[in-house]
Amino acid sequence: MGFFENLAKNLAVNVLCSPLGPMGQLIRGVTILDELYSAISEGVEQYGERKKITEVYQQMKSSRRLLLLYYHVQQQPDGNDLINAVEATIGATEVQLDLKAEWEDLYFRDGGDCFNGGYDQAVAFFTQAIRENPRQADAFEYRAIAYAQKGQLGLALADYQSAMRLSPNQARHHSGCATIFLTAGDYRRALACYAEALRLDPKDFVTYGNRGILHKKLGLWNEALADYGEAIRINPQFAYLWRNRGLAYGALGQQYLAIADFTKAIAIDPHYSEAYYDRGVSYASKGMTGQAEDDWTEAIRLAPDHSTAYYNRAIIRKQLGKHQEAIIDYNIAIRLNPGLAQQK
Repeated sequence: MGFFENLAKNLAVNVLCSPLGPMGQLIRGVTILDELYSAISEGVEQYGERKKITEVYQQMKSSRRLLLLYYHVQQQPDGNDLINAVEATIGATEVQLDLKAEWEDLYFRDGGDCFNGGYDQAVAFFTQAIRENPRQADAFEYRAIAYAQKGQLGLALADYQSAMRLSPNQARHHSGCATIFLTAGDYRRALACYAEALRLDPKDFVTYGNRGILHKKLGLWNEALADYGEAIRINPQFAYLWRNRGLAYGALGQQYLAIADFTKAIAIDPHYSEAYYDRGVSYASKGMTGQAEDDWTEAIRLAPDHSTAYYNRAIIRKQLGKHQEAIIDYNIAIRLNPGLAQQK
């Protein structure tokens, strides 16, 4: 098992150095990471195989990292061999009791905050939750979310399907699958999942909004407009829905309706830089150059690295005869995004 040394070092460097949230305040009795790294390295170099396994296991146990240890071991090509060696050395019953005790401690002290410790930690947490109760649909769903954030779409989809079998007719499971298919570029299946989610929960404004994004991606602007409109009807308090519908109106050439929606988005969220930028585009398309300049100025104030706002404001200022200010804006835009220098 020559891979054990690399595993130990990776655990010390990658796992224990990873950013930790509230749930990550778990390391007990280890005050200096270098000391732990040295202890593991020395153990690898100086002791026999069983001693090395025992040392690393006890370090992980004392620092409340056994769940992560097992998760990372399972990602190794020879992970099953190492797990078998650990259980043979420590005792399979003791290992399972230790894992259960750690999971219960984390569950009662931190619960849903496990995502704050990173997605690996969340996967480890919910994997143990599934071991404790294999019929817990929520654990499969939350692990699916963590897998999806890690880019492991196949594992995420499998967990959503397990959640569906355990708890049928939950709209959010179908919405989750739709997001995975959308990310994978399988738009047909994504649309089917969104349709099923909305059949199960016709008042899910988030799913309407997400399907609107997919319709927009497909260039189906009328369908996107209908989805955003329904989402707004159900819950009009989200600025991004108004902005997205404004974009759909703009794409269909209905600029005054777009301006009205961008204005509503800004009223809900006065710090929404993209809504100011988009309204400026609509104003400019209608020849309302003064209003466009004002909106792009506000977008820049809220988001100082917004290169296209600088670029568009430069064009407007040139039209308004503000040549020196236009040159300054062009220079800033190109510094922020050199690709803009190629535009006519």
